[in-house]
Amino acid sequence: MDDEWEEFKKKYTHRLDSIKPTLKITIYGSYYPEEDLQLLEDLKKALVNDGYSNTVLVRDRKTSADDPLEISQECMLFSDINLFVFTRTGKRYGVIDELSFITSDVRMIDKIEFSMVFDQKLNDRSSIPDLSSSRVRRYGVQVRTFRSVEKLKNTIQLDVYWLMRKFTRQRYGLQ
Repeated sequence: MDDEWEEFKKKYTHRLDSIKPTLKITIYGSYYPEEDLQLLEDLKKALVNDGYSNTVLVRDRKTSADDPLEISQECMLFSDINLFVFTRTGKRYGVIDELSFITSDVRMIDKIEFSMVFDQKLNDRSSIPDLSSSRVRRYGVQVRTFRSVEKLKNTIQLDVYWLMRKFTRQRYGLQ
């Protein structure tokens, strides 16, 4: 019986591992200050190292658009999984606009369940502005809070794994 179990686990893991590099994942967040951009780069690196090789920041995607908002919108439409990172120190205007687009544009309805917001809390205060927080709740975007950058770096793979499971179940019928 243990041999059957091991064979099942091997096939199951192989199936999911073969899907990882095909997923288009984009990370959205502040590029200022420099520490926030470094955080986004570190998150990207962690996911790429975990097998999600098609993980990028918005600025990594090549597009014909010149307008930054249009580039972000194209990324959201193109991506299978969208990750929004709000930090206490980052300039949030861009990620607020991106979050607004994913929750209000009719083309994004099917993408909301494969999107996640990461919210850095400090003294129980959210990094997400009140209006954006209301939008997140109203449209059912998943939120994960984190207190430290290290905590986020250590948990993002698990959160993306569960988004991938949901995505593959819906897209490919895999359990």
